[in-house]
Amino acid sequence: MTEEEISITDKLEEGYRLRFPAQIMIYLLFLLGVAVGVYMFNVYMWDIGQWDSTYRTEISLLIFLFALTLPFPIIIKERNAMTYATANGMFFALLLPVTAFILLHLGEDQLSTASIGLLIASVEIFAIETYHHMSPLQLRRDPTGYIIAVILAVIFFAAISLFLIEFAWTWVVFLGTLLTLLFLYAILPEMPI
Repeated sequence: MTEEEISITDKLEEGYRLRFPAQIMIYLLFLLGVAVGVYMFNVYMWDIGQWDSTYRTEISLLIFLFALTLPFPIIIKERNAMTYATANGMFFALLLPVTAFILLHLGEDQLSTASIGLLIASVEIFAIETYHHMSPLQLRRDPTGYIIAVILAVIFFAAISLFLIEFAWTWVVFLGTLLTLLFLYAILPEMPI
């Protein structure tokens, strides 16, 4: 969406949007509900004897971090620099524990150059597309926005090439180039209609 479309959407939403303190209260009640649900699930797993403390604690923490991060821009509809910065900061802070969890539980026998390349490409797709939908105006239609998009596409091509090189160079040249062009098209700043 362009800036004009977003400002029109904001003006239309104003009559239906709850006040900021009410939005915060709903968000905190949602987090409390998720925390209680995760706690009750852990108590249930403990009671039936299927409790692996380290693994369950990590999963519970990841569930709570996802609940803390991803619904924030959906529930908190106040449009200002502070809420955008909070949403973006929480989102990028979520990526580190998710990547660490995947790497820790991947297993040394599965840890290879190809799997690391595929992991980097997958996390990059998830991160950029989610960030693009959370903050559509952050990547602007100017030379800086296009340079950032090209740099991210080069990183994606390098990561996907680490995976595809296991098959053959032709896979890197054809499929890697095609996937990179699709990725670049998906993350380019949107053009006005």
